[in-house]
Amino acid sequence: MNTQTLFSTVQNFENIDTPGVWVDQNTGQMYRIPPEALKPGHSPLIAVPGAKNLVRLATDFATPTSKVRSVGADHNIFVADPDANSVQSSSATS
Repeated sequence: MNTQTLFSTVQNFENIDTPGVWVDQNTGQMYRIPPEALKPGHSPLIAVPGAKNLVRLATDFATPTSKVRSVGADHNIFVADPDANSVQSSSATS
């Protein structure tokens, strides 16, 4: 694995200019950014104004979550479980 491309970092979500799987180091929230979302003239698919201290943990935006979480764990970067919110909200309504 190429650590130079692995650990691209940006301060804000709006500054992402490379596709891949990005993680907010403050919250562990994971964002998958496909190449199409970064092409000139394309509208942004999403905007996350509060996302800061982002690090890219995979160059392929389709990398399985388990692999992204494993890479994060290897480098002491927390990656939140993307299904945790849906599990909590469904159990809260039961």
